[in-house]
Amino acid sequence: MSIFITGATGQTGSQLAEYLIETNKLGVSSPTDIICLVRNLKKADFLKKIGVSIEEGDLLDLKKLQDIMKKYDINYIFHFAANLNQYCSFQDLYEPNCIGTTNMLDAFVSSHTKWFFYASSISVYKGYLNKGKYQVFDESRPLGGIDPQKDNNYAVTKRIAENSVKEYSKKYPKKNFVITRLGPICGPKDRIIIPSFVKVLPYPVPKLINKGKDTFSLTPSRDIARAVVFLSEFNNISGEAFNIVGVPVSYKDIFEYFSSYYDRKPPKISMPYWMFKVFIPFLTFIRKIAKRNLTIQTIFSKTALNYIGKSITYKTEKIQELGFEFKISIEEAITSGLMELDPNRKLVKANIKLKKREENHKKSNNSDFIPIFKKNISQKY
Repeated sequence: MSIFITGATGQTGSQLAEYLIETNKLGVSSPTDIICLVRNLKKADFLKKIGVSIEEGDLLDLKKLQDIMKKYDINYIFHFAANLNQYCSFQDLYEPNCIGTTNMLDAFVSSHTKWFFYASSISVYKGYLNKGKYQVFDESRPLGGIDPQKDNNYAVTKRIAENSVKEYSKKYPKKNFVITRLGPICGPKDRIIIPSFVKVLPYPVPKLINKGKDTFSLTPSRDIARAVVFLSEFNNISGEAFNIVGVPVSYKDIFEYFSSYYDRKPPKISMPYWMFKVFIPFLTFIRKIAKRNLTIQTIFSKTALNYIGKSITYKTEKIQELGFEFKISIEEAITSGLMELDPNRKLVKANIKLKKREENHKKSNNSDFIPIFKKNISQKY
């Protein structure tokens, strides 16, 4: 019995592979029971290290996908692969996100495999990142449109792909199709959220809007792995969608977690949102003229700017009512991601006073100087 994972070189797919190896869930008795589709073998060092079976291929190659399904006795497919680049053209996103998903579905229904899990996004909801300051989304909320001229390209491709999954679930009632809508993800191998906060941390600009009271929902990647495996226990949820999103956390708390890791004072200077809005056209202009600066493109992206000044909640009662529990705290997820990204804490300089305090503690042989939350990061992550 085998597990097939696409997007395994990415954050969520790699966490799922590691979680299955650690827990032996879904019948995994050996790392080789996990088959990972990899487009670029140069990015597969982690997968080689943990011993999974690697198949080089592309989502656009339907024959390759069908050959993999014939080669292995696969029982579960976890389709996490997608182009996440918000700056790509619609066509560049459409091919992997829509055609690639359809190819995966075709390979699935032509095989003996029973389960297909599709990783969608919270961006599919109608009104995603609209002007409302307080927004709440649950699975009953309607999806947005599929016209790339009127909406975010990435969101449109995820909606199209979701529609395909739903159509196949109706056409093939003996198969199991599950849609998971994922929020912004943090944890090991995070190359978007955590690096963005690290880059902005040392900038001598106000980092808190409205005193940092607004909230942002981050999802620990390990909880996503736990959630999709949990959903495989139910045979009556085919065609349904589930939000898998972490609890809302304030921007103030998020910056405090990052500041603690780097031994810096948490940011205190705040800017009212009305004042921040005045600067948005200027920040947008900077992003347009600095197209090759990845830091500016990330920090001042339209999506990032739209999150600021809002508190958005994605309800997860649907999966929790089935018995699932979110166990990884945002604090743990952020810290584990930082420990992988910057284990020696060289990307951000420590605050001078805190650094002196650390040196004094070391001189007094006090080994307990490590900030409390760092000591709480366990191997279970």
